[in-house]
Amino acid sequence: INTNEYKIHQPPMGHSASKPVEGDLIKPFAPSPDDNATIWTIRGRQQFLKMEMGGFGLIAKYQDAISSKDSLVVINPVELTEKLIQELQVLQQETKCTIDVVFSAGDWHHKHLISWSNQFPDAKIYVASDRVLKKQPLLKNPIVVDRLLPVIPELKQD
Repeated sequence: INTNEYKIHQPPMGHSASKPVEGDLIKPFAPSPDDNATIWTIRGRQQFLKMEMGGFGLIAKYQDAISSKDSLVVINPVELTEKLIQELQVLQQETKCTIDVVFSAGDWHHKHLISWSNQFPDAKIYVASDRVLKKQPLLKNPIVVDRLLPVIPELKQD
């Protein structure tokens, strides 16, 4: 990992804070022993108080507790770029799964929920704070879960 990519910096006046992240954005994190759940990390950019820093999310393969089909959940979605969309399409083809759940467990990741909701209109959007509803009033049908003990029906609760 090139740690220089993730150093906090402030862009010069008049320059865009958003520059592309180089390399693969989705990387395998850990396969489970029984191959039923695999986890990937997602790299992206996050801007906070005019500072740019690395942003990270997760994708996990799971068996839907309601439909019993294999699906993908995105946890803490990062900025959805064209490159990331392409990598997500490849991941869905390789795993033969679709992104059916997007979960924003923290406040910063709410900034990207609308683009994820538009790109994956069949995915259920879960948020862990009523504040997200105020910050993202155009978000379609978000489901608010308890911040400390979130329950997402599609995910098995072990």
